[in-house]
This record gives sequence, structure tokens and C-alpha cells, in this order.
Amino acid sequence: MSALRSRLVSLGSRLRASLRSPAVVTFVALFALTAGLFGATFQTQLAVAESDTIEASLTELAVSDDGEALEITVRARNPTDKTLTLSSAQLVGRVDGEELTHYGTRSLSGIELSPGEATTFSVSVELVDGETEAARTAVEEGRVSVGGELVGHIEDVRITLGVSNGE
Repeated sequence: MSALRSRLVSLGSRLRASLRSPAVVTFVALFALTAGLFGATFQTQLAVAESDTIEASLTELAVSDDGEALEITVRARNPTDKTLTLSSAQLVGRVDGEELTHYGTRSLSGIELSPGEATTFSVSVELVDGETEAARTAVEEGRVSVGGELVGHIEDVRITLGVSNGE
């Protein structure tokens, strides 16, 4: 029994000495760092893969008070596990196939959607010259179709979301 105890003490002593060696400490540190980085990268890639579950829908349309723009209210929801930062919107409004607004990129000033969060924001799109009254009538009658995309990022990965009012 004492020989077994002696061997266990000796083994414990050698194990502690081995764990203190610079090579083992370096290996354990590098392994932990690699595992941590892999985990973070994997979570980002998983969120990007799930980006098709991010929802964006138009909730309201109105002509601005000055008659210069179509005000488009968008509701977006982020069901992924990473924050989505929306940076721009590229939307165009049409009536009966004819452009009612100019198509262009509008900055969204970095709208952030935390995991599981939803938010509502407005995008102002410039009306084509002389279309103010036609736009007001078309909005009142529900004949304006809007389509385009929102552009954002999950960490460093670019995400685009199609958005339309389905008309």
C-alpha cells in the first residue's frame, strides 16, 4: 500500500512540474485563445447564415409636409444572436409601374438592432419633380408600391435585406 502511495505522490509531483513548464503553459494559452476566437467567429457565421430570418416590412407611407419626399416607415426585427447595424436604404416608390421617387441610397445613421430586438424608423425618398399631388393621391388610394433593400452589417459581414410593401 505504501508503494502505491509513493508512486501516486511521485506521479503527482511530476504532473505539477510538467504543468508548470513553459511549453505546456504556452500550449494551453494558445489552445484557449484559438477556441475562444473560433467560438466568436462561429457565432458570427451562424448569425449571418440566419440573416434570411431578419424581417423588414413597410408599415406606413406618407408624403412629407413640404411635398418633396415620400416618407416610408419601416419595421425591422433581428431574431439572430448578433447585433445587426443597418447603414443604408435603397428604396424606390412607383405608381402603375412609373417611378414616383428617385432611386438612391439613403443613410440610416447606423440603426442598431440587438439580438431579438425590433425597431421602427423612417426613410425619406425624394419625389420626382411635379409628382407631389399624384403621390398624395396614390398614397391615399393605396396604389404606391415600394421596393428595394436595406444594407447593414453583422460584425464585419455585409447583409442585404429585400423590402417591399408587396404591391
